[in-house]
Amino acid sequence: MAKTTKNPFNPGTATQPVYVAGRLKERELIEETLLGVTDLDPADETQPGPLVPLKIVGPRGVGKTTLLLEAKKLAKSHKIQVLHLSELNSLADAKLLTGLVGEKAKERLLNKLSRVKGISAGPVGVAWEPEQVGLEESFLKKMAEQPLLLLLDEVMHYEPKALSGLLRICQQLIGDREPLAVIMAGTPQTDQMLGQLKASFIERVNKIYINAFDDDETLDALAHPFKQHKAKVAPAALRRMKKLTDNYPFFIQIVGREVWKVMSATGKREVSLALVKQAEPAIKEKRESFYEEIHAKIISASLLKHAERAMEILGKNQGKVKRVAMISGLAGKKLNVYSPEHVEIFDQLLDRGFIWMRRGWVEAGIPSFFDFCRQTAKAAKQTTF
Repeated sequence: MAKTTKNPFNPGTATQPVYVAGRLKERELIEETLLGVTDLDPADETQPGPLVPLKIVGPRGVGKTTLLLEAKKLAKSHKIQVLHLSELNSLADAKLLTGLVGEKAKERLLNKLSRVKGISAGPVGVAWEPEQVGLEESFLKKMAEQPLLLLLDEVMHYEPKALSGLLRICQQLIGDREPLAVIMAGTPQTDQMLGQLKASFIERVNKIYINAFDDDETLDALAHPFKQHKAKVAPAALRRMKKLTDNYPFFIQIVGREVWKVMSATGKREVSLALVKQAEPAIKEKRESFYEEIHAKIISASLLKHAERAMEILGKNQGKVKRVAMISGLAGKKLNVYSPEHVEIFDQLLDRGFIWMRRGWVEAGIPSFFDFCRQTAKAAKQTTF
């Protein structure tokens, strides 16, 4: 190449690809949520008010962070302030308060709170109430400047009481037609955690569940960055690249990145089938590294035998079953006979992306990961002790 071009593919946690493909319906709902707080007059009841909070749920590596970053970018284009949290240990959380009232006011408030209870205001488990922290007033002052988008990432790890208090205040402000948009995101464990909160309105949020792309989204995500940089990709090469991704967003970035690297080494802007095959060993190595990480977590959580049972059940039923059938199968062999323990096992497999729910059916989260598990189990059985 006459000119070095940075690789436009960017796999990794909390990273955003140069080109954001797919998720059109999801992005439309995000935009609708943001437009609900622009040019909003709380006193004008002839206007529609803000939308209820939006919840984005999916396993790791499917693009939740990408959607949040797109929401942040879109908010700024509409002159909406953004407060982005990735943890919440208490309602006196420093980042929450700094984002609402500023650094100096936050320090004064924390000092005041520490005098009230005679302890530091920050530790996990300190049960501050929204009224003690002055949370509603802080939100109102912030929104008096401009509408506000509250982004809550990794929600499944928040302190439950603090999250419940924060969401109750948000719901009250939204109900009062204040210019507040709330978008939260997390793995499927988020649903279990939110279900334990004493906040019935959580059931009425808008919901987005994401996992794999469809075929067209995958082809677009692979082809567009090459096209954008005037690189030609042969149809056979593109089909091969797609096959290597399982339509999984994280793998799309891995495949694109490795093929781009091999193409760059040739000094040309052309991708042939032979070039993709040249990149395959590196792609396979990175995919298997990802698989090994998930497999290790499944073993650490004592889920391996249950994962194998889930594969067996799906294998006997053309790759999909209803939720109650899977839970019953994890418990034994009788439909509707199971315990809370088996519901928890199902939820843990779902949270790790091992299985996924699509249109009411349980399927493999990443089909090729099942192949990896079978090969790993076969190799283990050949081990001599």
